[in-house]
Amino acid sequence: MCSSDLSKNNNERKYHLARYKDFTRNVYLIEFIDTIAFSPLGVSKLGRIIGVPKLECPFDYGYKCKNETEFNLMKTYNMNDSKISKLFMDYFQECTIELGGNLKTTISSNAIYLFRCKYLTDKYFCQSKEDMLKIFNAYYGGRTEAFVHGHFNFNCKMYDINSLYPSVMLNEFPNPNTTRVTRKTNIEIIKKYDGVSLVTVYCPQNINIPLLPYKTQTKLYFPTGTFSGWYSHIELRRALELGYVITKITEHIYYELNCSPFKEYVNDLYAKRMQYKKENNPMEEAVKLYLNSFYGKLGERFTKKENIISKKYFKYKEGDSVEEYNNDFLRVVADIKPKNHCFPIWAVYVTAYARLKLYDYLSNYNVMYCDTDSIVTCDNVETSTKLGDMKLEKININEGYIIRPKFYALHDNNNIDNDKVKIKGLPLHYTYEQFKYLLENKKVNYTKFVQFKEGIKRELDINEIINVSKMFKCEDTKRNFESQNIDTIYNSKPYDVSEIKEKNIMYSEKEDFTYSIGFE
Repeated sequence: MCSSDLSKNNNERKYHLARYKDFTRNVYLIEFIDTIAFSPLGVSKLGRIIGVPKLECPFDYGYKCKNETEFNLMKTYNMNDSKISKLFMDYFQECTIELGGNLKTTISSNAIYLFRCKYLTDKYFCQSKEDMLKIFNAYYGGRTEAFVHGHFNFNCKMYDINSLYPSVMLNEFPNPNTTRVTRKTNIEIIKKYDGVSLVTVYCPQNINIPLLPYKTQTKLYFPTGTFSGWYSHIELRRALELGYVITKITEHIYYELNCSPFKEYVNDLYAKRMQYKKENNPMEEAVKLYLNSFYGKLGERFTKKENIISKKYFKYKEGDSVEEYNNDFLRVVADIKPKNHCFPIWAVYVTAYARLKLYDYLSNYNVMYCDTDSIVTCDNVETSTKLGDMKLEKININEGYIIRPKFYALHDNNNIDNDKVKIKGLPLHYTYEQFKYLLENKKVNYTKFVQFKEGIKRELDINEIINVSKMFKCEDTKRNFESQNIDTIYNSKPYDVSEIKEKNIMYSEKEDFTYSIGFE
């Protein structure tokens, strides 16, 4: 990765554009830019940022206009939404240029471009494709666990780590220019150097909150017992301190030197963010996005990339896996050349550092629930506005339900505006009372727009409005609970890895609910 790569990318872009123009006079390379690719905020919040309020919808969701007057009302409403989207992108482009970057098609692309143009001073060379694929095995996601299950009616608080991922990017990282690969294994390599290793470990049963993750097809567990996997050396060293035993080492990928490539980027942007926040400047939102959206690009996958292509324009390449999606489209899965910003060892270390920081809180406080960078606890946690420290997110939580990861509701009896309701798989906002109704009925109905892939797979019109019905299960299968009854709070203990295999918990996420789709 170096700044000279940018001119190379521009030349490749011009080549591909010319290639598309030559393909047919009527086909050109078109790039669609969506506000969601830059900010997860809805149109209403985007409007508040740029000072253009969103209009109140004149009709219910999915209402069909009956006359010209109603059509014009809806047209005015939609045009205002379009205006907000356009003005937000204009604003975001100005912010990007002010920071020293250039507008791309996604926020992560923007962030990596800004880093390479303005903050990258050293040259780093990508590793071999074979080594990258091994390192990706040590790339685990954020930790999300419910340590209790059911209904509680006592006071607790929700805390959140200030910019967790940017904060850990201030640490040292393995220097990819000093890579070493060896099958001559030695525990001293793990203790002395940073890197990743394929190991078999034993976690004692008396560790109630295990450290190392164990990946199945669909879930990330933190079990006890004996299991194998690729892990970062910083996590293995901490595991040894906790009482883990490494029973076998198969292979090392380690680095003789470390580096600190992200310090200037993080420190500069975080200082700007704090200054903009103090000034109540909407630029604060843009800088926040640049901070939080950067690291993921370092771990961009290059194998089994899926694309849906019209049969009319498809050209087969050797190595493509092709299957018919429907009468008009093909599903093409292929490997591509790794991007020159792909450094999986850095992505592995960012997430490992983040899990370790969260683990400090899990081991020092009585935590009821955690989700990547946040915890729910009855204990008082020290807070500050400093990067990487805890801040108090929700106060005066009097009661609530914790059902399973990303399925919970926290309620403030004195102020419902402080309620926090999370239901994975539902696109709508729910109140605490609606959440309780859902638990009683285990079913929810709503309408939604048909997305592109779903439309062509089910042969529905894109953006068609359909009715969806979901049935929810209230069991938590990531930890072993005394009871799955939701009316009373129950504690949990970690699964032994043999229990995970015996109970065949490696089910698809889709089994958490069943679909029933109807049409207007």
